[in-house]
Amino acid sequence: MLLCNISCTPKNYYVSPRGSDDNQGSRVSPFRSLAKASSKLRPGDTCFIYGGVYRETLKPEVKGIEGKPVVFTAVPGEKVLLSAMDTLTNGHQEGNRLVFRPGWDLGTENFIMCGGTSMIPARWPDKTNPDPMNPEAAILNPMKSSPDRIQCDDLPDELGPGDLDGATVWVNAESKWSSWTNRVKGYDPDSKSILLEGFGSSWWIDERHNPSRLHQDYGDNMFYVARAKALLD
Repeated sequence: MLLCNISCTPKNYYVSPRGSDDNQGSRVSPFRSLAKASSKLRPGDTCFIYGGVYRETLKPEVKGIEGKPVVFTAVPGEKVLLSAMDTLTNGHQEGNRLVFRPGWDLGTENFIMCGGTSMIPARWPDKTNPDPMNPEAAILNPMKSSPDRIQCDDLPDELGPGDLDGATVWVNAESKWSSWTNRVKGYDPDSKSILLEGFGSSWWIDERHNPSRLHQDYGDNMFYVARAKALLD
């Protein structure tokens, strides 16, 4: 019974940004990662976390049981942030741009913050204010546009034929009770036309949100193009 009581005694482990996963996990010798602590915890154990940012996924390897939960808690008085975001490092200069190449790519779900502020994907026209309800869009030419082509004489002169490949356009046109996006498949710099993958035959686009039509009550048709390196400035 004595041996059982000793082995079943709840344990405390400690994690700190200044620790090491080669440590013992004690108060004076804390682990570095929550993952390391998770591998040690058993029902009834507690992981005390020192203040700092932990960029990892907390996924305990064992479940608690009734009366013996597995506990993760901040050291009293410490501020702990568990973040799903990685820090971008090793940026390099390409012309006047600072470029980072992370080891992952979430496609259109890539998300970057700088100093606690959500960054806006590279786009034209530029977004100059943080109001998500103000698109700060450009005016397209309905006479030369269609559901698979957006034309605008104001597009930058320096854009080349392949510069917008894979980018995304946002369009608010005609009835304007909704907007739509589509992928760019090419760009014609001579006519300043963005070529789109299109939707095929779509009543929703063709009859209600067609960029080639102007609604008598809702004004100009708007668009912006985003998510292309050529749009960085």
